Amino acid sequence: MTDAQTTLIDDDMPTGPDTTGGDDAGTAKSNAQIVWDAIVDLANEERHVTRKVLCEVTGLKAKIVDDHVERLILHNRLRRLGYGVLEVVEQFPPPRPISKTVMPNGIVKLEIDDLLVELTPKEVRTLAGMFGGEMNSLLDIESSSHYLVRVAELANQVRELQRVVTALRSGHGNPDQLSFDGFVRG
Repeated sequence: MTDAQTTLIDDDMPTGPDTTGGDDAGTAKSNAQIVWDAIVDLANEERHVTRKVLCEVTGLKAKIVDDHVERLILHNRLRRLGYGVLEVVEQFPPPRPISKTVMPNGIVKLEIDDLLVELTPKEVRTLAGMFGGEMNSLLDIESSSHYLVRVAELANQVRELQRVVTALRSGHGNPDQLSFDGFVRG
């Protein structure tokens, strides 16, 4: 869990004083922060995060926990896994600008925001090998998307062929007038 995830900062989340009996009103947490802290603690302990467990850990009523959980889901901080189990959505900072420049001598200048790294050709090859798995994953995703589109197209063509065959078998269609995929035979 990153530090960015341990503190709940959201204008839409309640920020009222702790009503669970905190000792010091000056340092009391809001119910929203209590629920979020419990969720983070449970996730860090690799325990299932459920409504029942949150109520037990926080001492808050189910309705209060439900309200804050729904708000966290709405703000994409949590997601439902099914059977009442919740999972923290990993939050990342916004992507930074990245550029690569290959110099005539083979040195590669890699810039990430204000950070500049000069890499030798061997370092570039080593880095490329390290990122090979991520590259393969991206290629698999792209390939899968292409195949899913093609499978959908083929499924539509098969349905159309089934319609034509059914019409021919039932004797309701003139083979010379039946069309397939916009092409009229005859």
